[in-house]
Amino acid sequence: MDRRAHAGEQGEAVVPLLRVGIVDGHSVKERINRRPQRGERRHRALEIFRAHRGRGGGFELFGYEKGAFTGAAGMRQGRFESADHGTLFLDEVGEIDPAIQVKLLRFLGERTFERVGSNQSISADVRLIAATNLNLEEAVAEGDFREDLFFRLRVVEMQLPPLRDRGTDIILLAKEFLTEFAKENAKAIAELHPDAVEALLNHPWPGNVRELRTAIEHAVVLC
Repeated sequence: MDRRAHAGEQGEAVVPLLRVGIVDGHSVKERINRRPQRGERRHRALEIFRAHRGRGGGFELFGYEKGAFTGAAGMRQGRFESADHGTLFLDEVGEIDPAIQVKLLRFLGERTFERVGSNQSISADVRLIAATNLNLEEAVAEGDFREDLFFRLRVVEMQLPPLRDRGTDIILLAKEFLTEFAKENAKAIAELHPDAVEALLNHPWPGNVRELRTAIEHAVVLC
């Protein structure tokens, strides 16, 4: 993975923006955790957050205090706080609510945030990786995504082709998922049948890696 580090008071931030195609969070987790060194520190395991519209995303990212809203029975840490000295994989960044985009922009600039319902700033040293299958330039032009946040995220941009254009990578991923789900379900399945390989290579995979992962899990469970 091509990376570039930006040093700051709270540590470094590595922010590739993956724009084309969809990556699988669990695969990203394994690969990032194989290279854990961040300067002299060893970072924690990857936190994964899949963005979505609505204010609830702010509660998940930044946490909240007891009584911050109806049903907030106690304090809860958000993903940034949990990922301190680690990595946060922010999936579908283009779906983040506009109000949360402002808070995310501030965090990227200052490395601080407040839990919902609190005015106390919290610092976090988080390496952020953002991914989307949307065209964010178009989203900026249409007013759906902040231009300043787009440029702040765009430290390193990696274009990932859709799964259907990745040839034998499909089989490599399928075998990885097969091993994972066979072990998880205590099934003695070690290889893909040649007919299955042909079917996997010929399928268009509109859902990309997530669709492939689900298909393999489904097949293992039914075997």
